[in-house]
Amino acid sequence: MSNLEFNSYFDDESPDEMNKKIRRYRKAVQNRNDSENLPSPDIIEDLVNYCIDNDKYVEALEFCSLWLEYYPSSNDAWVKKGIAALNLSMYETAVSSFERALHYNPNDAEILIYKADALENLDELILAEETVNLALRIDPSNDEAFLILGNIYQKKGNYEEAVKVYSYLVSNEEFKRDVLQEIAFCYTIIGDYKLAIEFYNQAIDEDPFDFELWFNLGVIYSQNEQFNKAIDAYDMVLAIQDDFYPAIVQKADSYSAIGKLAEAITWYETALEYTPKDKDVMQQLAGAYADNEEFGKAIKLFTKIIAKHPYNYQAYFGRGVCLDALEQFEEAIEDYNRALEFNKNVVELWYAKGDTHYNLSQRYDAVDSYKKVIELDPFNFECMEDLGRLYIELDSLNYAEEILLECASLSPKHANAYYLIGKIKAFQKQLPQAAQFISDAIKLDMIISELFQEEKEDFLEKNVDLKKLTSLIIEKS
Repeated sequence: MSNLEFNSYFDDESPDEMNKKIRRYRKAVQNRNDSENLPSPDIIEDLVNYCIDNDKYVEALEFCSLWLEYYPSSNDAWVKKGIAALNLSMYETAVSSFERALHYNPNDAEILIYKADALENLDELILAEETVNLALRIDPSNDEAFLILGNIYQKKGNYEEAVKVYSYLVSNEEFKRDVLQEIAFCYTIIGDYKLAIEFYNQAIDEDPFDFELWFNLGVIYSQNEQFNKAIDAYDMVLAIQDDFYPAIVQKADSYSAIGKLAEAITWYETALEYTPKDKDVMQQLAGAYADNEEFGKAIKLFTKIIAKHPYNYQAYFGRGVCLDALEQFEEAIEDYNRALEFNKNVVELWYAKGDTHYNLSQRYDAVDSYKKVIELDPFNFECMEDLGRLYIELDSLNYAEEILLECASLSPKHANAYYLIGKIKAFQKQLPQAAQFISDAIKLDMIISELFQEEKEDFLEKNVDLKKLTSLIIEKS
């Protein structure tokens, strides 16, 4: 809402003089024995207006109480009390004050708009919409009412209608920058990142030094996986506000996403200079160290996180991965098991544990872990393939065939599944079936032909008639 105009009673007073008077008046209002310094009925309205126009809302609210003692039926006093309460986020007080004002003047569009604003902030969206629509019936061209209506639609999740209302307000210079930002936000939620970016750029054209607009633009670029453009936007943020911590973190995340690990590490380290105890950033930095094969640094940082947050499964998991990479498999398993104490539903954790058990030749433990992966993620075809291979190594051919047939059924173009079933059939001396599966695999992926040649020893070890099998494969190709 626009600033109020107040009478000339205090026009000649300097700000310092007014501050002294306001302090004196407040003490008198709070201590009614000091009637000599109590603001008189003649000046109370001007005093409230002065306070509101100078953002002294606490004082304005106190003086409104006195004003209403003088004039309990004053429409203006109730309106000003509502305005002061609205600016202090005392929305229930604001609503009740505006309702009292509307009792005396029920068709005042401005009061209805104030009331709708307070109701919207209370998330009383149905009442807020009814109230603002009543105001628009009285004053159909009131842009402030349309702005509140747009906000109500947005809160209700009706983003398309919100965009329509905000678009109507773009021609209003007072609201243009804000509504462009709101339109961009709506398109972000809708998932139309192209339009979101377009409207954030328009908002930036209106206010190019608003670092928050640049930050929001960067976030949209990140969500759209346009990480280089996101980094450029974060650079603009930091050029305007060099200590804006979220932009530092997001910039590091963007570098990490495009594999520029050295840059990501630098910016994560910069972020930790501002907030050394930020667990999430510490974890991201440790992960970046690990991805950059700086396993010692990663382990040290994960250990630090664990010391402060001993129930953080991600830190145990991350440290386990680093220990695994250093071939400290027993220690890695300990960390994986510790992580699983706090979260048993992480597919990647079970998969890593299975691989490490395999590296330790603990094949049955690996089987259990791989089976858990598939239980949590029934469409994890890579793990189905790994479990099938492991069953073949364990000579559990029926189990291997069962899981690989399931894999082939769910993923008909999974060439390796067909090839491995072909191997199983060959080991079982079912050469025509073996040839058919291997031939189907080769049709899906020609590399399988090379793999078959490389693995001839596997077939010979199982006394497979390799010459006959090869002949059948050529016949079916």
